[in-house]
Amino acid sequence: MCRPPFVAGILLLSACAHAPKPPVLPPEPPAKILAVLEVAGEGLTNVDRDTGVLTDALRGATAAGSGRAFQVMPRDLMARLVPPEKRRCGENLCMAEVGRMLSAQVVVGGTLRKLDGAWALTVEGYETTGRSLGAKVLRGATWTALLETMEAEGPGLVRGWLRTSLEPVSLSRTRHWVRFESEPPGATVMVDGNLACNATPCAEELPAGRHEVTASLKAHETARETIEVGERSAPVRFVLPPLFGTLDVETEPPGLALFVDGEPAGHAPLIRRVVSEGVHDVTVVDACYGNASESFEAVRGETSAVRLQPVPRLTELEVTVVDAKSRPVDAAMAIDGEPFAGRGPFMVPLCAKLLTLEASDGRRAQAALQLRERDRTHVRIMLGESVGAADPLPPKSDAPVTAKSLSRGTRVRRGPDWKWAEQDGNGVGLTTSPVDAEGWVLVRWETGVSNLYRWGAEGAFDLHPVEE
Repeated sequence: MCRPPFVAGILLLSACAHAPKPPVLPPEPPAKILAVLEVAGEGLTNVDRDTGVLTDALRGATAAGSGRAFQVMPRDLMARLVPPEKRRCGENLCMAEVGRMLSAQVVVGGTLRKLDGAWALTVEGYETTGRSLGAKVLRGATWTALLETMEAEGPGLVRGWLRTSLEPVSLSRTRHWVRFESEPPGATVMVDGNLACNATPCAEELPAGRHEVTASLKAHETARETIEVGERSAPVRFVLPPLFGTLDVETEPPGLALFVDGEPAGHAPLIRRVVSEGVHDVTVVDACYGNASESFEAVRGETSAVRLQPVPRLTELEVTVVDAKSRPVDAAMAIDGEPFAGRGPFMVPLCAKLLTLEASDGRRAQAALQLRERDRTHVRIMLGESVGAADPLPPKSDAPVTAKSLSRGTRVRRGPDWKWAEQDGNGVGLTTSPVDAEGWVLVRWETGVSNLYRWGAEGAFDLHPVEE
């Protein structure tokens, strides 16, 4: 404070008039609002767990690098203002939109991926006007290493972006939005050596002028182009030729198991399977068919077509058809709809399923087949009766029949010589015919299955009478 002196009793007011005044400082401008969005995740098993920790690390790095000119918006306030579907943004326009929702001037976010076993976090900064402040990929071989990279590089990265945000935009730095597309989509775009966007189609705000742009996609050629950015910049479109060929495989019949170069490749038809350039082998491996294979040469950008028609594996089938009195009956025979002529035995497909018989008088019968390779299967069918599954039978024996009497309507169970698996359902059956001259009798089981069984034939007895 200036105290005027007295000189000989006179107050010298003029002394205060020329005293220096303290400087008046302008008020400090209010801090800009900076919003840190939740880190988005691509291809992660547990997005909330993996990205939650990383979001905290990104907020810490942003706070350390923001200085006094910016105020980081509290996380709980953001959670109340932003709808759940907008809290994670992996695309620039979405990030700018959320920033405007929060009345922020700058927004920072990131997308976490796992590439080739290592962690990669793409961190991006935008003004909510849409202006890009920059982007960078931070990498770490392990989760801990990625967090350490964030702690070391994050503050400086954000500090540089915010310094750019505080600078006025001059006419020489006018920026314009440019859209990038590629065929196929999903390419990474770099502009002047810096990441512009992770996957096409995308848009990025670039300074006016000339820029060098590259687009890259795994297993495709990298495309490069020089562009001129102005007010009416046309979309930039890249065509990325593949560095591989593709393979189409058909089999007859369809659905057979396929191997390519010895590795399982699923079942036919195979459509647009990616294969490297060069010679490859495709093979059919199936229990019902002999192996069939073909070699082909894959050419970059072209589709090779292979058609395989393997030969069915065969086995021997003998069929005997009799009437209710065990007299032979001539009948037309078909296996899975394919007619077989003659008296047999026949060589039939190993995996044949259904035998159909029709006599000249119209009587019909069917039997389900269960064939074995290298074993002759003998099926004996009595026309006029429903017949169950046919099982392998040995050739008929010429041994004399010594059967005891077994009349029609006798209740039976499996006997001492039973060898027909579970045809009887392990239950009781009823004979529905008398024993024929060769020692065979027809039995219907409680399961509904009917078939012929030995009662003296081959010196064996498949059945045992019961009084249940």
